Amino acid sequence: MSLGWARTDTGKIRLDNEDAFWFGGEKDWYLALVADGMGGHQAGHIASQLATGIIRSHVKARLKNKAAAAGVLQEAVQNANSEIFVHAQNDRGLSGMGTTVTALFLHGGIAEIAHVGDSRAYLFRQKKLRQLTNDHSLVQELVDAGSISPAQARRHPQRHLLTRVLGTSASISVDKICSRIQPGDLFLLCTDGLTGELTDDKIETVLRSYRPATAVEQLVRQALRMGGHDNITALLVQVGDKL
Repeated sequence: MSLGWARTDTGKIRLDNEDAFWFGGEKDWYLALVADGMGGHQAGHIASQLATGIIRSHVKARLKNKAAAAGVLQEAVQNANSEIFVHAQNDRGLSGMGTTVTALFLHGGIAEIAHVGDSRAYLFRQKKLRQLTNDHSLVQELVDAGSISPAQARRHPQRHLLTRVLGTSASISVDKICSRIQPGDLFLLCTDGLTGELTDDKIETVLRSYRPATAVEQLVRQALRMGGHDNITALLVQVGDKL
């Protein structure tokens, strides 16, 4: 059985926390997800809460009805996009709301990740950290094109400009990553409030130095120490022996 730990913090600048997360599962599957909402008048908070609620409810319902696990996560994220879009269309106060989402679904020896936006998923295996997702952001496109370096991207004035988010259009392209899992694998899901403050090297050092329950606290604490300019959410999932 896999285990999860999470910590979220509003940070030192923002008045409200628009991040959301959830994790849990049954004996033969495990789901974890983070979402970072955007939009005025609490709309970002609503979007991220809707995303996490819809995705987990859809996955649970489909698996309860004995649906094949493959494809369930992608279907759930697409449903969340549609429902958030309809909510925004029907309520002028929610117009333009959206959210990132990064979801991890463990089943049958497979890690399946669905991803939209600039929240991230990492794998920590054999003391090495590897980023699994690719940010849907302007600066990532500039890095991919060779126009700026990753170091320059961290300081770029438009580093928060996203090119893809959940809920702002009727349909969405969702990145899907699948890989085999090993007992002891540690997955990190996080919002950009963490990665905007801590480099991958720093995150790796924390994961090497602490057990998961303490590491998740240390990650958020160190992001706050570095400035805490945004909401911060970190979620760790450790693969058990039977998945």
